[in-house]
Amino acid sequence: MSDANDAPFPVTDATAMDSTGIGLAAGVAGPMVEELYFRAVLLVIIFQMLRKSLGMTAAGATALLASSGSFVILHAVFGSLLLADALQLFLVGAACSLLVLLTGRVWGAVILHVVYNIVLIVIMAVGAAGA
Repeated sequence: MSDANDAPFPVTDATAMDSTGIGLAAGVAGPMVEELYFRAVLLVIIFQMLRKSLGMTAAGATALLASSGSFVILHAVFGSLLLADALQLFLVGAACSLLVLLTGRVWGAVILHVVYNIVLIVIMAVGAAGA
C-alpha cells in the first residue's frame, strides 16, 4: 500500500469500449462463461473426484486452489501479469470458488465476477476521461 501513489491509474480507450461492445463482453459475457467453466465445471469435478478419498475440506481446498490457479493462468495467457495483478485475480477466483463451495450454486460467483469486472471497467473509463 505504501507505493499506491506511485502506481499509474488504470486507463483504457473508453470510446473503443463503447463503440464495439467490448465493455459489455468484458463486463458480463466473459465472467459468465469463465464462472460456468472454472466453478461449475472444473471446481465441481475436482471436488467430486477427491471428496471421498481426501474428505470434504481437503477436496474443497484442492479444488479451490486448482480452479483459482487455472483462472490466473488463463488471464496470463492473454497478456503478461504483474505479481499484484495475478494475486488479485487469484483472490477473486478464490472468493468465487468459496461461494460455490459454500452455497452449492454458481450464480453468486457469477454476480461477484460481473460486479468486479464492471467496477474495473468503470475505474478504467474514469481514468481515460481524466487523462
